[in-house]
Formats: sequence, C-alpha cells, structure tokens
Amino acid sequence: MKRSIRHDLKQTNGSILRKKRGLVSVLYLILFSIAGVRAGGEELTLEMALNIAFQNSPAIRQASLQLEINRRNLWAEQAGLKSQFSLSVTPYRTSSNRVFSELTSSYNTQNLTRTSTAFTIRQPIKWTDAELRVTDQFNWQESSSTFTGGVKESTFSNSLTVSLSQPLFTYNRTKMQIKELEFALENAQLAYAIQKLQIERQVTQQFLNLYYSRMSIQISQEEYKNAMESRQTSPRTTAWLRWKTSACSIKTVWMPSKSCWG
Repeated sequence: MKRSIRHDLKQTNGSILRKKRGLVSVLYLILFSIAGVRAGGEELTLEMALNIAFQNSPAIRQASLQLEINRRNLWAEQAGLKSQFSLSVTPYRTSSNRVFSELTSSYNTQNLTRTSTAFTIRQPIKWTDAELRVTDQFNWQESSSTFTGGVKESTFSNSLTVSLSQPLFTYNRTKMQIKELEFALENAQLAYAIQKLQIERQVTQQFLNLYYSRMSIQISQEEYKNAMESRQTSPRTTAWLRWKTSACSIKTVWMPSKSCWG
C-alpha cells in the first residue's frame, strides 16, 4: 500500500517539487532582501526602492557632484562679468628732504604730507573681451620749507579718468569660455539624467523579478496544499506523508539535485 501511495505522489506532486527546488534560493533571497524593511513593519514599495538606490548609488553621487561642479564653474565665470568696485585709501604719507641751495648758499628743508583716495569701477565686456575702467582720485597735500620761513601751504586735486582696454587678437576669449562651460553643464545634466534612468530601470526590473518570485512561491504553496487536500488517505498514511514532506523540504534545501520521493 505504501508503494502505491508513493507512486501516486510521484505523479501528482513531481512538478510541484521541481518548482520548489528552483524557488528555494529565490525565497531566501527575498527574505534577506526585505528583512530590514519588514523589521520596521513597513512594506517595501517601488518608490522606496528607487529612493534607496538614488541615495546610495556611487554612480548617481558622482554624476551629481560633477553636475554641481560644472554649475558652480559657470556661476563663477558669469560673476566675473559683473561690475567690480574697489576703493584704495592712503590716509597718511609724509616725506622730508634736506637740500643745499646754491642761490642762498644754505640748506633748505622741505616737509611734505599727503593723503589720497581712489575709487575705481571696472566693467568687463563679454562680447569683445574689453574692459571699461572709471577711476575717481582725490589728493590732498601740505608742504612747508625753511626757505619760506616754515609756512605751511595746503593744496588738493580731484581727477576723473575713463579708460577702455581692448585686446586685438583674443577679442572672443571670454565668450568662448562661457560657451564651453554652458556645454559642459548641459553634458553633465544629460549624464545625470541618463544615469538616473539606468538606475531606475535596473531597480524596477529587480523589483518586478522579486514580485514575480513571491507570486510563484504563493502559487506553488497553494497548488501543493490543494494536492494534499485532494488525497483521501488513512490517518496512518497522513502522518507518514507529513513526516515525508518535512523531510523532503529539508533534503530539497540541502540537496536540490536529488529527488526525495524516489
């Protein structure tokens, strides 16, 4: 009787056991993949998997850093085209000279005190690589000498200067540098988008494979359960089947190449 039952079980459950052998490794992969997420009581979703991949992918990090570098290089070059203001102040400068005068046959001491301030506006021109400079300079000085009896005289002056500097052979250098930085930034943006799409495709494919594996395991379990319920056997045979099924599951995990019902 046992031989006939074993022969019937070979025919009805052979395909189910073959599926279980191939799905045991997938089951362990699924358990280890989502154990960390399920430990917190949360279900792993595709959006969560994509966020984890984007945050921990070295390729995404490298593309993001390269994108930020190219963006800041372009900002720095464009900032250099804005007007630049500078203020130069010399608060105190003094000098004293002692010279011999042949006219009076005596030494003459000259004392000079100066103060100066210069305000400059510098404006680069993008189209011709020229530079427009406007400078306003204020000077004040006080002088005295022994020849005039030590009388101090004060004078001041204010001058405004406008100058234009235009290179002859490199008139489009700044414009070309900006174009190169704009192209580099666009290339970095495309590389970042392509890398993100590749990561999204890989994660989506792995997530779907994981989902299909879980569904296959559930279907196999339901088929096996239905096959066992369809068999009407005695209590002694049922106990023997339970023992044989548990032993077969252990043997399938450790020796998947050998059949446990033969």
